[in-house]
Amino acid sequence: MSLTVVVNCGSWMNKLITKMFRMSFTNLVKQPKEVITQFMNSFDTVLTDCDGVLWLEEEPIEGSAEVINTLKELGKRVFFVTNNSCKIRDDFVKKAKKMNFKCEKDDIISTAVGPEGLSQELELVGIKSIGVGPDVMQTSFKNTLEEFKADPDIGAVVVGYDEHFSYVKMFKAATYLSNPNVLFVGTNSDEQYPNRYDYIVPGTGTILIAVKTAAQREPFIVGKPEAYIADFIKNEYGMDPKRTLMIGDRCNTDILLGTRCGFQTMLVLSGITTFKEATQRKQSKKQEEKDLVPDVYLEKLGDLLLPIHPSKRKQAKNECQNVVKVRRALFEPIDHEETQKFLEQELSKQSVNESEKWEFDFVNERPLKTKGRYEWTVVNSSSAPDLEKPRKKIEEVYDTSTLYPQTLSTPKVDGEFEKKEENSAVESMIVDGTPPKDSNKKQSLITGKSLYVKMFKAATYLSNPNVLFVGTNSDEQYPNRYDYIVPGTGTILIAVKTAAQREPFIVGKPESYIADFIKNEYGVDPKRTLMIGDRCNTDILLGTRCGFQTMLVLSGITTFKEVTQWKQSKKQEERDLVPDVYLEKLGDLLPYLN
Repeated sequence: MSLTVVVNCGSWMNKLITKMFRMSFTNLVKQPKEVITQFMNSFDTVLTDCDGVLWLEEEPIEGSAEVINTLKELGKRVFFVTNNSCKIRDDFVKKAKKMNFKCEKDDIISTAVGPEGLSQELELVGIKSIGVGPDVMQTSFKNTLEEFKADPDIGAVVVGYDEHFSYVKMFKAATYLSNPNVLFVGTNSDEQYPNRYDYIVPGTGTILIAVKTAAQREPFIVGKPEAYIADFIKNEYGMDPKRTLMIGDRCNTDILLGTRCGFQTMLVLSGITTFKEATQRKQSKKQEEKDLVPDVYLEKLGDLLLPIHPSKRKQAKNECQNVVKVRRALFEPIDHEETQKFLEQELSKQSVNESEKWEFDFVNERPLKTKGRYEWTVVNSSSAPDLEKPRKKIEEVYDTSTLYPQTLSTPKVDGEFEKKEENSAVESMIVDGTPPKDSNKKQSLITGKSLYVKMFKAATYLSNPNVLFVGTNSDEQYPNRYDYIVPGTGTILIAVKTAAQREPFIVGKPESYIADFIKNEYGVDPKRTLMIGDRCNTDILLGTRCGFQTMLVLSGITTFKEVTQWKQSKKQEERDLVPDVYLEKLGDLLPYLN
């Protein structure tokens, strides 16, 4: 009698490779060729993030298109899973194909689109939307409050990437969310977006956390790494998790999504997460940190091209000559020759884009021959309106008392507009969100700029560890007589903190700085001191920390219901918020004083 044993060596080896690499943060290209081959055979489906993995803005990362196209040629099913697309899927396909990626509409899984794209997607399913485009204060915040009329038909607030995000938009969103029947949806929680300038570009997560802080509500997040998109991917496409590879540049979204879904995971270091951060998480004993550790990593996705398709390496190099390799280092010497080449490329590209946009040849000063939306007419210069006004020299300063830029006007200098260089000696970044006071003076920079631009600048300055990060206070809301939700400094502070990934030094209530200052400067007897306030997490907590007696008035932010819940809580941090006594309003004390 003979016995024949058949062993599926490929399946056994694939399982061994998968187990060997599991959450090990292994440099894949340094493995033997046979190991890399087995790894490539261990998955059939690829889910790849886009920004920071395949491209940076409008430029492909070297070799990324060739790797993706080769994976498709090898029979792998490839999906583009993105949290950051400012386009609808049709436009996304055009962008990908322009950079030589083989991509079809059904290959795209996008949970986050920019405001214009989001509006179009909603319109396709019959849902009306408002809020697209700039929405800034034209005069004063007082007038904004008086003129605002809430739309009764608003049923949801959807927070996605918005380069026009402003204090007014945050105020309106938080006010609508004070209605518990209004849904609160966030497209994703990405803190930063990768870019080729080495700047800190705030992600949707910075906007989302600002609105969340102002509204005091938790959003339903549909993007990576939340359960919604994980369940959608598995149920919609019926993929085998064990034979699926998730590729990303961000551990707390891409890699965590893969971990939660049971996928294999690959991190590329061409985007957000750094080698140092991933190494620290690998060494951590906290499970929530270890869940962020990828199986394997690469410096960039293009490094995989040689191991999987050596013959395409030379071709990839030739096709990637237009890839921008210069990156501006804010706090290091600049390669001026490379920067000059880069600027010339960008200006040339911008000129082409502007010509296509306006259907006009600005170099030769004549309309394009293509027929489109615009019809250009020659007019006599004497009858044309005078659009060019003398411009004053304006210097934007991040003042120590307000986040809103102060404008310093000086006599006209050759009609040129000047501002401080990005590398100027900014020594501290102080964030205070007090709305600007009424003023009859023109605020030439205030009304035209979004809060998003200021967050970008603040976070970029704070990427220099020598720049101090100071917050005046962490108040989430400001009381007002309109029953609206007016966002406090804390909403702006937490957005900048999220983008910059740094902790601020807070000087206001209830932090120790002001507590120590009060006791040392005025020599008060804590036991004979009464702290009166309308907010438990600042006023009352300050009193508790200083050993003062505390009185809460219910005429401001904190409600009776909230205090009752904290009083019944078993958590010490919540019980510290409970005041000794309370009043409906401070005036109720007047008869007893008389």
